[in-house]
Amino acid sequence: MPGAPPPQTEPAADGAPLRLSPVDLPQGPPGREDVAETVETLTALPVPNPETARLTRELEESLLAAIGSAATEGLLAPDARQAAALSEAQRQVTGILADGISPDPGLAATPSTFAPENAGGDDRIILSGNPCALHMPPLVAIEDLDFLRELARLRAALTGEFDRDDVAAYHALAQLYLSHGFGAEARQVLDTVQQPPLEAAEMASVARILEYGHDPEPSPFDGRLTCNTDAALWAALAPDTIPPGSDFDAAAIKRSLMAMPGALKAVTAPLLANRFMAAKEEDFARDVLRIVERDLLDTSARQALAAAKLASGDGPPNRADFAPLIASNSDISPEALLHYTNETLAHDGRVDTEIIGLLESYRSQYRDGPLATDLARAEVLAQAALENFPAAFTLYESERDRFDEDTRAELTDALAEGLASTASDAIFTRLYFAQGPEMAETASPDATNALAARLLDLGLPETADELLVDAPPARSDAEDARRLLLAQVALDMNLPRKAEAELEGLSSAAADKLRAAARLAREDFATARALYSAAGEAEAAIEAAWLARDWQALADAQAEKARLAEVVQQTPVDLPELGPPTLAASREVLDQSDETRSALRDLLSTLNVPDQVDP
Repeated sequence: MPGAPPPQTEPAADGAPLRLSPVDLPQGPPGREDVAETVETLTALPVPNPETARLTRELEESLLAAIGSAATEGLLAPDARQAAALSEAQRQVTGILADGISPDPGLAATPSTFAPENAGGDDRIILSGNPCALHMPPLVAIEDLDFLRELARLRAALTGEFDRDDVAAYHALAQLYLSHGFGAEARQVLDTVQQPPLEAAEMASVARILEYGHDPEPSPFDGRLTCNTDAALWAALAPDTIPPGSDFDAAAIKRSLMAMPGALKAVTAPLLANRFMAAKEEDFARDVLRIVERDLLDTSARQALAAAKLASGDGPPNRADFAPLIASNSDISPEALLHYTNETLAHDGRVDTEIIGLLESYRSQYRDGPLATDLARAEVLAQAALENFPAAFTLYESERDRFDEDTRAELTDALAEGLASTASDAIFTRLYFAQGPEMAETASPDATNALAARLLDLGLPETADELLVDAPPARSDAEDARRLLLAQVALDMNLPRKAEAELEGLSSAAADKLRAAARLAREDFATARALYSAAGEAEAAIEAAWLARDWQALADAQAEKARLAEVVQQTPVDLPELGPPTLAASREVLDQSDETRSALRDLLSTLNVPDQVDP
């Protein structure tokens, strides 16, 4: 105890061991009974409240999301002193997402202090920030901004002290170019000096969109079409097309468009309208065009082109809407001409020679660019639609190296089908034997069948047989049509048994008609009549019945033919073998002769014989 005198010990003699007085030791840990009594008197812990646990979990997740968003936006900086105190294993340094271009460049952690709410819950806490937040500065309108003055100021500030590049000035200059719709200039500035990776990736994607109309490279805006930020607008413009039925945040896109500067709005609005027209979202495309019509004083050529496309809808284009755009001789004139031509031809229409002349002129003007390929394709199809096949084939031969395989197949099909259906006999024969090998190689099965049918009409079964035999395999319906043509080829070559072999397994009226023709060629008239009747060919069935002498089958035929069949079925008059016939027999023969002549006269009157016969 405090203040107690120390225990007395006897002084030991020199060399004698030291002796201490005995001390009483406790029998158990001091205070154990008190501790047990205190623990037993504690109240039981309250039962956890599920609502409180849910609210706590939501609070934890919101805090983690806020921390991640702040880290993503650069509002948090690492503490170098605390980082130095961690070991290499504790730091868990990784370079997988070092470029920062991933749309979710966050951290996944599994803290042991957090337990899932249920046994099968996920205890992974995602610290990723907001993937819909833009890293680049927003492209919004700034009041009283003089573009030329600001451009001069920023260009003068690109080089700082000691001729060093000012990264901030380059960044601001690229931002200025983007806000006024200059994509190529912004790309050049961004490529000059190294920029923050996240911002540079988004700004470069916007620059490519402004330059090409879409982003031909993988874009950081991919998958952000449903965001409620400016990212939704650029996510709609980054791909070449938006699949119909895709979800998108319409309010966010409109809000971003309305906040843009006028120059940028005039560029992006027509692109948005075209993109959503292709996605079958015509109402939203109209809303986009109404925004720029309300906010901008002048209507740009691209706005007018988008409005003309929207006015056409799913029908053929109205020439009155496109004529001023085509005649303006501006940058959008070739695009307007192409759209008008392609849509007119797609709706089975024709374009006049004036439009074809403009296609030829623009094709010559843009001969070194990719637009020349589209112009040449449209011109070939337009010439074919006007049945000017010699000019169409000549142009195709001169420009075929420009086309890829799909375009060649498309044009070959169009030319082959048009040639087979509408060309005159002389033009068809001349062009087929000049272009036949290529058409046989690249034409579709339907086009090949059309060519073979035209060759049969011209009396060239051997050529048709060669075309059909060498053609590649086709789908089931085209293959059935090909077998019917091969059967007709065999009939024209007087090979009825081969024709029946080609028809083996086919069940249709056309197949029955060809089978009947094959039986007719084999002089099996009764079977031919039955097959013609099954195929619905009444006239052919009657002809087969005449050849088969089936007079009963002719009873329901045309009145004149039925009368003649009845005359033929009459019992002939018995005439004596020796001596002259009796007067009654002679009179009966004369009556039958008159009736036969009358029936033949009526039958011949049904035939239309031309008054003049070509020599």
